Amino acid sequence: MRAEEVSRDKGWSRRKFCTVLGVVFALQVIWLFLFGRPDPAPLDEIPRRTSFRMLAKTLPAGAFDTLLVSDPALFVVPSGSSFSGAAWMNVKEMDYSPAEWTEPPRWLSLRPETLIGAFNQFVQLSRNPVMHVSEKIVPFEPPSSTRTTVSNNFSRVRVHGDIAGRLASELPVLNSWQNPEPLDRSVVEVGVNEAGQVVSMRLIHHSGLAAADQVALKMAGRLQFAPASATSLMLGKINFLWQTEPLAATNGIPVISEPR
Repeated sequence: MRAEEVSRDKGWSRRKFCTVLGVVFALQVIWLFLFGRPDPAPLDEIPRRTSFRMLAKTLPAGAFDTLLVSDPALFVVPSGSSFSGAAWMNVKEMDYSPAEWTEPPRWLSLRPETLIGAFNQFVQLSRNPVMHVSEKIVPFEPPSSTRTTVSNNFSRVRVHGDIAGRLASELPVLNSWQNPEPLDRSVVEVGVNEAGQVVSMRLIHHSGLAAADQVALKMAGRLQFAPASATSLMLGKINFLWQTEPLAATNGIPVISEPR
């Protein structure tokens, strides 16, 4: 007895479970009836037909029907004898023919004799010179090297400045220089005292050849000028315009003799 009572206290009986389900279902049904929405009323079906309505209210009822019946143009049957019947009844069938836009073929003119003209021209230009085996190639012999003679063109000397009017001696005659490149001018600045003596020399422009610059300084110191009453040192510039000659050819091209 105690075991059965203990088992009944731990779980629900079948009767108690069914009672609870029935109460819950009844509550749901009552809730739906009280708070549920009613079904909407069915809408009347709209008749699908064409209807006419007169917007003008001045015409009496039936006047519109009378107007339609009394219009003679509503019931006109097309006929060839009626007005413009020939235009409506005698319409010809349309016969449309599209324009032909395609141009007739024009074949390119071709001359058979010019088919291999480009190839023949290529062969003529690429043909090697004909040389027989018996011919010998003569070795090149350069001309004998000769010493280049110096031309009669000499270098020139120009005096500029206040000392140009006091020059008492003649300008020196200078020979040309042999150099692979043309020489620039040598400019020497000199100072002349009241006695006409050169007391200072300074090279202010180089020619590119040290030997030519030294000759310019030496020749500038040998110039003589006339005395002057001025006690101050008078400055001037002496330009040496060098004439350049090419170097003489000393080494020839060796000639290879043919073995015998």
